[in-house]
Amino acid sequence: MDGASTLSFPDRRRGHRVFGASRPVSPCTDASGITAGTAHSPPAGASGEIDTRLAQPTGQAVGAGELAGRLNPEAILHGNEIVILLVRPSLWFIAAGSFRFCAAAVLLAVLAERLGLAGRFLHPDTLVYVTATVVLVRVMYGVMDWISHLYLLTNCRIVTIKGARKPEIFQVSLSRISEVRLLRPAIQRCFGVGTIGFATGGAIHPAGLWNWIRHPDRVRRQIEDALRKRGR
Repeated sequence: MDGASTLSFPDRRRGHRVFGASRPVSPCTDASGITAGTAHSPPAGASGEIDTRLAQPTGQAVGAGELAGRLNPEAILHGNEIVILLVRPSLWFIAAGSFRFCAAAVLLAVLAERLGLAGRFLHPDTLVYVTATVVLVRVMYGVMDWISHLYLLTNCRIVTIKGARKPEIFQVSLSRISEVRLLRPAIQRCFGVGTIGFATGGAIHPAGLWNWIRHPDRVRRQIEDALRKRGR
């Protein structure tokens, strides 16, 4: 059970195209090391690495409809950027996020049936129907949350988009990243996935985590290769 998508896009010099449009390889123009916003937003401030203003100048989370239109990498890229890697979490991300809630719902339904509490208010068949509906709704929310996660590596920066209820965008220039860390809790090792964090000044920003990534060792190597090419 693994539906993670990992797509590499070599640059134009190798005769390939990036999302259907050739883009020349050129250096990033942000001399401060902090990635500027897209053409649709003002540049990032000079005080930090996180830029949530990619979507709105105020740094507030964007609406789901607006974010959906921006999930197209062409709308996120600067004019001089090349997409190196585009990743979504493994499908195990859905199961991991939904398991506790669904298990609790089923357990409560079983206890209500065994203790005779459900019979006072609901027919057993109705209890099963209600429980199945609650579980299905939670799983569908997990699918929406999975769809909302998009991890993007370009020749200039790291971009992380996540959040079904409150979409957030994190971006940091490659020149600001001091370390790429692979985090693999026991549960993720069991499923062959991992989480990648990006440290700037020794601290990993939770908003920038790439969660439940398939083939995490390979993805980390690709990111580190991009950092070396940027002359870190």
